[in-house]
Amino acid sequence: MRKMFVIFLLALLIPISAYPDVINNYFNFVQSKNLSGIKRVFYNPTPEQLKVYKLVFAAVDQRINNFTIKKRKIFNHKAIVQVHVSTTIIDRFKNRSFTEDNDLVFLLQKQSNNWKIARIMPLADFILKKKLIIAKYALLRISRDTGIKTGKVIYNTAEGGENFLGNNQNSNSYKTNNYEYLGCFRDQGDPFGLRGRDLADFGFGSEKMTPSLCMRECAKRGYRYAGVQYSSQCFCGNSYGKYGKAVNCNMRCNGDKSKICGGTWANSVYNVSHLNVSRIHYGSGVEVNIDRPGSDYKSFNLPYPDYRLCQNACESDPKCMAWTYVKPYTIQGQNARCWLKNATPHSVKNNSCISGIKQATSKNMKTFRYPTINGYRLDWCRKWAQDCGQGAANAFCKRMGFTKAIAFEEDYDIGTKSPTYVIDDGKICNQGFCDGFKYITCAGRRFVIPTKKHEQLHAQSNSKKLNCKDAYKRYVIAYNKLVNLMSKGKGNTPEAVDAKREYDTARNAYANCKNAQNNQTVHYSIDKCAVYQNKQDYISLHYPEYLSSKKHYINLTCSVYMLPKGSRIKAEWFYVLPNKDYPIGEKTVIVNRTSPEDKYVNFRIESDRNWPSGVYRVRITLNGKEVDTIAFKVR
Repeated sequence: MRKMFVIFLLALLIPISAYPDVINNYFNFVQSKNLSGIKRVFYNPTPEQLKVYKLVFAAVDQRINNFTIKKRKIFNHKAIVQVHVSTTIIDRFKNRSFTEDNDLVFLLQKQSNNWKIARIMPLADFILKKKLIIAKYALLRISRDTGIKTGKVIYNTAEGGENFLGNNQNSNSYKTNNYEYLGCFRDQGDPFGLRGRDLADFGFGSEKMTPSLCMRECAKRGYRYAGVQYSSQCFCGNSYGKYGKAVNCNMRCNGDKSKICGGTWANSVYNVSHLNVSRIHYGSGVEVNIDRPGSDYKSFNLPYPDYRLCQNACESDPKCMAWTYVKPYTIQGQNARCWLKNATPHSVKNNSCISGIKQATSKNMKTFRYPTINGYRLDWCRKWAQDCGQGAANAFCKRMGFTKAIAFEEDYDIGTKSPTYVIDDGKICNQGFCDGFKYITCAGRRFVIPTKKHEQLHAQSNSKKLNCKDAYKRYVIAYNKLVNLMSKGKGNTPEAVDAKREYDTARNAYANCKNAQNNQTVHYSIDKCAVYQNKQDYISLHYPEYLSSKKHYINLTCSVYMLPKGSRIKAEWFYVLPNKDYPIGEKTVIVNRTSPEDKYVNFRIESDRNWPSGVYRVRITLNGKEVDTIAFKVR
């Protein structure tokens, strides 16, 4: 029992007896001007520190008369030691000398079971730091107990001094009252993304990276842990450590060279579950998971992943009309990126983006959810199959007393369940291909909203128009008769010639009726465009998140209805780069006959090698006018 007690006592004394060794070595190296020795006793010395010692050694000689350890405090692998030292300084240039007595504080850190000097400071400076920390604790206590706001209180050093190492985080955790440092941990996985990472739920890169920036962004999104890596990267998640501990968290932060931001494939990990920050939220008019491709005139990386930076940049730029924020580690690298636009392109579903249109003041703006007219849902087109989207939305907003529509979203194939009202023609569309609006945001008060009497008069005038249903039926019957004869190989018979004449007459009659009724061309449409590699994906309408880079082809299919003969459908393919869209191919299809039934037009682009990973866009135009744009990802 006595032997065990002696061993236990010696174990307690080992770290204490180690303090004089490192401090004694330091003074010996200073006196002998041993720069390499100075480098060995410091924990991760910086070139700037060594340069100062080199200059001092060149200017003066120092003789250490004596030193005394007055106080010491142990914090696991860290320690604070107060030393009184008497030194004689000999000025080599002016040939004079003087003796100084100083009280110094050595902040020590263990490295590979050896004590190293992390920092040296005068006792007065150390006491001042403690007073500042105590004052910050007091301010925070007052704020919590009384509810009085005392300003933002940030501190990275605990009252006793155990968190003095802002430049080392390789081992041992420490706590403040708002976050906890957990240590240095290995990482691996996708170097350009989040797959396989230790902290794989969210990440971003920034040239202004600091631990506090990373912790704040992770906590805002509700994650428990934050990890800084490789000076400029931040990762978030709800678990950590699956690859084990690391010992190379020694890289300085890009945003603050006095702090450490992990290392090569190594995260400095923090628990931020108790960090007091406001959670991320999306304001009015912000389009989450929406891209607005095209009309870009400026793009730039953001210092941290906050869509409001992009939104504010657009609001402050007179040229900007819309914006798109690209989330980090998705489709354009590790940095969050902002795209400013000088127009308002159509919205496209994209989980990697957040978009918006420059907002008017709240009193001059109103959003109409599922807009209706005369009890019917508003149709997607201003006229029958013409001036769709923006044109119909603008006409609706003007009817509601605003100047224009600044945002809207299409609601597909609603005609059978919710018939739509064509705003200029007054026609009702009750077919499966009829589209409407999910919402329209109008801006700019123009005049008094029309009364119900005006709308009734408009509906009455439309009801007097011609009915072309009979003409359309005769047209369909003639078409089916002609197709049936041709499919049986009777295209050159007198019966087929008569059927062709009958078909032409019925088609012209239907077209003339529509022109007389609506003063427009025959209703036609091109929609349901989709990009895919497996035919079954298009049939089932279940598309994968990524297309395969190893399949050397990509298909595009669109549904067409009543397209006039000679219509030109063109597909242009682009590979999306940070500053521009790089064209990779195009193909044009010419419609050879008009069909009253849904038909499909197919495009295929092929490559003799693997597709580069990234984002692609395909632009579909009809007779030179854009009708759709599809963005897709390849991996």
